[in-house]
Amino acid sequence: MIESKNDTSKNLEKALQALKQAQQRVANEKKKQNEKIRKVENHHKYIMGGIIVKYFPDCYRYDESELNRILSVALQTRECQQIISKIKAESRETTPPQSTLPNAENESGERIPVIDKKTGQQKVDKRNRKQWKCHTVESTDWNSQDNAKMWRKDLTDTINATNEQLGIALHWEHRSFKEQGIDREPTIHIGAVANALERKGIQTERGNINREIIKNNLLLEQAKEILMLAKQELHSAQYAKIKNVAVSVKNEVMEMIAKVRERKGRLDLPIVSGKHLRKIADRTALQSVGNAEKFITTRKIDSFESLAKFTADKEQGYQELETVHLSKGQKLNRLKELSKMYALFAPIQATYKESQSLKGFAKMKFDKEHKDSLSKYPELKERMQSLLQNGEKITPKQWKAEIQSLQSEYDSISKEQTKTATELAYVEVIGYNKKNLERELQNESRQHNRQQNRTKRMKEEI
Repeated sequence: MIESKNDTSKNLEKALQALKQAQQRVANEKKKQNEKIRKVENHHKYIMGGIIVKYFPDCYRYDESELNRILSVALQTRECQQIISKIKAESRETTPPQSTLPNAENESGERIPVIDKKTGQQKVDKRNRKQWKCHTVESTDWNSQDNAKMWRKDLTDTINATNEQLGIALHWEHRSFKEQGIDREPTIHIGAVANALERKGIQTERGNINREIIKNNLLLEQAKEILMLAKQELHSAQYAKIKNVAVSVKNEVMEMIAKVRERKGRLDLPIVSGKHLRKIADRTALQSVGNAEKFITTRKIDSFESLAKFTADKEQGYQELETVHLSKGQKLNRLKELSKMYALFAPIQATYKESQSLKGFAKMKFDKEHKDSLSKYPELKERMQSLLQNGEKITPKQWKAEIQSLQSEYDSISKEQTKTATELAYVEVIGYNKKNLERELQNESRQHNRQQNRTKRMKEEI
């Protein structure tokens, strides 16, 4: 009897302990859910603040109580309530599911069963229902990477605009380091828990990883600076050597530049810009005598004849680059337009195919839910086909790969074009200064002769 009471007491204690543990788990779970809800609400409030600033820029002139009065009156107006009701009704009717899971079909149009490898029979679920293979059909463009980038850009633009209004010197960037062309390793996301521990001075595994990444990035920046300084020193030494050799050999181009420097201290720019000079943004660099001498010596130009030959070769090369650049640009723009159009067309096409696969009441219900998407299908299909060339198929992955390859080639050609245009601009400046110097010397010679003749006549008269 006593043992039975002891067992009952122990079981009761265990049950109470299990109950407390369960209650604690429920409380923890509620706390987590409340924390998630609070974060979502705070994020929503932050975005709403940005929207208010966008449509009511003068909101900062009012304090909190005045702004609350303004918004409460505005939201209670009849027109605003009608718009809210209309948007709610449209949202209930038109908001489609993000994706659907229709059954996969074979070539004969029959459903494909899910086979159990162990038994060789069709699988069934817990309620003894047969299982069939499915495939995901996107009914919206929410999973589009292009749209995701666009939404991220819109969000950062809103945040940056709000920060600017508030006087917060913090700029958000939606692009990755790779997209910005920054050679730096990004830090990892440490999360709320690890972040809280780090703020308390407790080091975490993720925090240590980020500290190591920051340290490596600092070493990389230092190494880059050292390399850049070494390249500059090497380039200066090579240029000095070339210049000394050039000075020891007679060079009529260098002599002309030296005469202009003695007279004016710098080269003159043509009054009417030449074909290539007008493409250069920083033209003051072209007036530097040092830059002109460097241009002549590094390209081993020792006479105006060799300068003319250099110009002819570069002009031909520039024309070829311009032709290729134009061709690549046209093809690149067409592929980008195709990809952009396909991003709009693909989800609508998937919705249309899903509609065609249904029958009866299910089709009527589906068509009603996706009325707007289905109404856009004919127009988008026609626009898509108008962009495709004869016999061309829709190959978005291939387009993406071609765009990346073409963009790289296009950028490379653009850089080469800029370099060649700068060289030809130097030639235009040097050619102008040669003619200008000859004209000035001729004018000075005529003036000197006139002065001598005048002096001679005066002596004769005396």
